[in-house]
Amino acid sequence: MESKAYEILLVIEPGSEEEVRELFGHLRKYIEDKNGMAGDEPRLTKKHLSYPIRKKSEAYVVPLTFFLREEALPEFKEFLAQQKQILRFLLVRREVLEARGRPTPSRARPQEKKALELAEIDKKLEEILGQT
Repeated sequence: MESKAYEILLVIEPGSEEEVRELFGHLRKYIEDKNGMAGDEPRLTKKHLSYPIRKKSEAYVVPLTFFLREEALPEFKEFLAQQKQILRFLLVRREVLEARGRPTPSRARPQEKKALELAEIDKKLEEILGQT
C-alpha cells in the first residue's frame, strides 16, 4: 500500500529548543523506520495557551507534514501518546485539507481588482489635477 500525506499539529511542553528539536529527531526517525518520509524541520513557535494544558500556560505549537502508510498510523498515534513532552496533537490527512477549499494561488483575483481600482484612481486624479 502506498504512503499518504498527513499533517500533524503538535502542542509541546515549553522546554528548551534543543529538547524540542531532539523530539523531532525521534519523530523523524520513527516515520522513516516505518518507510515514511517527514517534511522539513518546522519553525518553532512558542505560544501562550488560551487555557492550561497539564498546568502549562505556554507551549510550542508546531506543524509537521509527513508521508506514512495508512496501516502504520495507529501505531504512530500510540508512539505520539507515549511522548511525555507532547501535551496534545491533531492529525489529519493532507488531501482532506486541500479538498476543503484552502486558498490557492489560482483564486488570487482580488489583487487584480485592486490593480484596476488603483488605475481608475490614478486616471481620476490626473483629470482633477489637469483641470486646475
